[in-house]
Amino acid sequence: MHVNSGEKPSEYEIIEIAKYIIHKRYCENDVQSVMSQMDKDIIWQGSEGSGYAAGIEEVGDFLNEENIPNYNISDEEYNITQISSEIYLCSGRMWIETDESENIFFRFHQRVVLIFRWHDDSLKCCNVNISSTYRNIVDGREDIELPIKISYTDYIYLIKKVKEQEENIEKQQKEIEKQQKKIAEQSYLLQSLTYTDSLTGLNNRNKFDLLLNSDFSEKALVLGIAFFDLNGLKRVNDILGHSAGDDYLCHTAEEIKKVFEEKVYRIGGDEFIAMETEMSEEEFKSAVMLVKRGMQKNNINCAIGISWRDKNCNIAEQVKEADFNMYRDKRRFYD
Repeated sequence: MHVNSGEKPSEYEIIEIAKYIIHKRYCENDVQSVMSQMDKDIIWQGSEGSGYAAGIEEVGDFLNEENIPNYNISDEEYNITQISSEIYLCSGRMWIETDESENIFFRFHQRVVLIFRWHDDSLKCCNVNISSTYRNIVDGREDIELPIKISYTDYIYLIKKVKEQEENIEKQQKEIEKQQKKIAEQSYLLQSLTYTDSLTGLNNRNKFDLLLNSDFSEKALVLGIAFFDLNGLKRVNDILGHSAGDDYLCHTAEEIKKVFEEKVYRIGGDEFIAMETEMSEEEFKSAVMLVKRGMQKNNINCAIGISWRDKNCNIAEQVKEADFNMYRDKRRFYD
């Protein structure tokens, strides 16, 4: 599977290559065919926050070592966004379920993001991000994580351009400045993709994990955590379709952001966290109630749990506490 040398790819060709990669990975576990489409600087981010690998050798080793069952794929949808003259973003979603021959049974709705780079008259995949929007396993639990991690460097190309212009210092300097600006723009865009949830525009799980693994909470004098988990998203998807489910998620994100602004994170498919370090306990609880009233007004049903401390602040501990309180609220809804 390749694009003819010298010809810029069409959207159809990019989609066909994306489908080829996904099918070879999931339906056949054909690592060699998958790697044939990869750039030497490929970054692979597996589902549910695990399986990160960078570089052609490391990604190849990771795919060979990861033993996955055979799947069947249906209802594929892909969209192409041309980020620059050389960079193409392919986003897709599909249903994936284990093949009957595997004797294990689960089905999930998968989102994929692939970034392709046109380089040296060929199209290669330089970034693969695979995440499940929700999973229906036999026990009925819904775990959603959309850890979407993307990075980009292009210094080798810049150095090549510098060397090509050695005979003319003035022209060389202009080319360096041009390439530096291009790299900065692309790096900024890819960094935005790394830390922003593509559906809601909120901070994503990657951004939240940076805080979780930092000393942020140790410096906080007060810390309030509000954990929001939608009730009935699966029912909306099943009855009205996934577009309606996406709208439901976006409306939920809007209501939380109205109150907590940029301090909101989508940490999973239907899970959101708001974090506050300036409000008093009373102000924080009032803010959460304001979100709840806004949701009720817009027919959004959401389980909510909170944690607030004015000493011994700890993000990890307080997220667990808020999560526990949220599940108590969720049980009351389903009971």
